[in-house]
Amino acid sequence: MRGTLDPSDLKDLLDETTSEVQAGFMTGPYHSESEVTAQLGTNLWSLSPRFLLRQGEDSKVRIIDDLKASAVNQAFASSSYLDLQDTDFTVGLLRFISRSVQGEGSVDIPMQDGTSLRGRLCPEMKHRPPLLDKTLDLSKAYRQVAIHPDSRKHAVLGFPGKEGSWQYYLACSLPFGASASVFGFNKIALAVLRILVVKFMALATDFYDDYTLFEFQPAASLLDKIAMRLLSILGWSFAKEGKKFVPFGSTVVSLGVTLDLTSVWDGQIRVSNKPGRLAKLAEMLKPIIAGEPVTRSQLASLHGLINFAGGYVLGFELKPTARMLSRALSGVFLGNTPGLPCRRSAYSDGAFEKGVGTWGALMLDPVTSQRWIFGGQVPDCLMKRWHATAGEQVICEVEAYALAITLFGLRGFLTGRCPGCCVERHAQGSELT
Repeated sequence: MRGTLDPSDLKDLLDETTSEVQAGFMTGPYHSESEVTAQLGTNLWSLSPRFLLRQGEDSKVRIIDDLKASAVNQAFASSSYLDLQDTDFTVGLLRFISRSVQGEGSVDIPMQDGTSLRGRLCPEMKHRPPLLDKTLDLSKAYRQVAIHPDSRKHAVLGFPGKEGSWQYYLACSLPFGASASVFGFNKIALAVLRILVVKFMALATDFYDDYTLFEFQPAASLLDKIAMRLLSILGWSFAKEGKKFVPFGSTVVSLGVTLDLTSVWDGQIRVSNKPGRLAKLAEMLKPIIAGEPVTRSQLASLHGLINFAGGYVLGFELKPTARMLSRALSGVFLGNTPGLPCRRSAYSDGAFEKGVGTWGALMLDPVTSQRWIFGGQVPDCLMKRWHATAGEQVICEVEAYALAITLFGLRGFLTGRCPGCCVERHAQGSELT
């Protein structure tokens, strides 16, 4: 369990928890285990610690219920899998829309079975109306979904106060940090999306509680009214004012990135960093670079930003940093470790086609700006050996060989260095530190 919180974090954690109690999302506080047992009618309950992190560029307070620490998450399993409509999905949809309107008044969409879906564009489209987008944000989305009363014994939440004594709460709605919450809520959110798409023919995506809507200008205001009316009828609370209420426009911030659709008719979609993200990252890194102490919530926020950015950086360049921050979250973090040599980065790949294995590698030295490129064919004797032991498909062995032969060839150059290598089936990269 986590120890005493930073005073500023404790105050914000208390304020947020109190507001959730007042909203009916949980009951409490209870000041002893016996009180919790009396409320539940059993002493067979699980305690999950609450903690706070500050999220995003504006350091928004986010409360996390750590059901992993109580092993509740380990007791959950799902036979279905999440198919998330993330930024890649959204950009893919926008590219599809852009290509579909490029024809001279007609639309020709190839289908998976080899047939084509053909039709004529609406006459108004010849004037090239702007494609607009907006987001709909559900307010405290998980908290709007109740849990079964029988599950409350596994939804006991708590944290230590100023004196170290614990305060306990009983959740009435989905905890933010439970694996079951993710799967359960996602099914509900996708059901709402299906109504929007099938019933009202909306161009929309959903990522958990964030809906992004797209519509050409003549119909955008109508779709806006339909979507908000639908959510109201279904009983959902959502942002109707403030910075989270975003009207339709040619540029919108969705899932942490800025989508610019001003040139969609020319086949261009611009995806860029959310305003202020780079400046926020730089500001958060300053105390770490200086070796100054940082709080756990600051570290968790930085880890989230780095982890998100890492998905858009070639060769997993930010993965070592994200992992370092993740490890630091388990203990006291006092800044970076001095004296580490600047890493050299190697990227390798392999191919196996028509019985022939080939490989290639690229190595970069950020200090000297030197670059080396290697490549070749896997020896036949190795290919025969792999086929005899691994079977017909040996692509994994070929890709591992690409990295191994690169490191072997550079063994003298890397004297005194400790290489950390990662071999992956689809995208292989290694950080040589």
